[in-house]
Amino acid sequence: MKKFVLLAAFALSTIAPASAQSPAAVTTCTAPLKPALEVNLYFGRDIETGGEVSEAQWAEFMNAEVTLRFHHKKLRPDSGGPGRHRGGLGQEILIESRSDTPIAVSFLAERTIFPAFGIEGGRDGAPGELHINGLKTDPKKQYVLNKGDTVSLGTPGGGGHGDPKTRAERALAADVAAGYVTDRAAYRG
Repeated sequence: MKKFVLLAAFALSTIAPASAQSPAAVTTCTAPLKPALEVNLYFGRDIETGGEVSEAQWAEFMNAEVTLRFHHKKLRPDSGGPGRHRGGLGQEILIESRSDTPIAVSFLAERTIFPAFGIEGGRDGAPGELHINGLKTDPKKQYVLNKGDTVSLGTPGGGGHGDPKTRAERALAADVAAGYVTDRAAYRG
């Protein structure tokens, strides 16, 4: 198999799995870490021959070397604080571990307890949140991901500016149509 080189480097860490650790368990890592994989890729180019990389070669590379699969990255509805000017939306990112070796991860996310505040009558944005395998977790700790584990990272939304009741109806209708806002009552209630 030919090796491909990546512009962006993946640096993953391995740990020795504890015999008592359940594969689906979310645990805090206390083991010393060491690099497990660093891969470089020049998009669409085979380093050895300089030729094009075929679809089959690309699929083989993705399945063998890329151990984190990003399922989606999208805006979080209702995460922007209501206001005459709605706060900016946070994002939802869904990641799955495909590594046969456990991966230690840290997020160190901010605004998970105290959300971005609204001003001049605007309401607070939604706080950030982290879920591993569907369970809400502490975003300040380190965790071990096993093969098949999923991470859902919700980034915080911005606070609104001004009284939500004064938001223009046309702007609110556009937010609802775009899926940015699902609950009009936050603006009209």
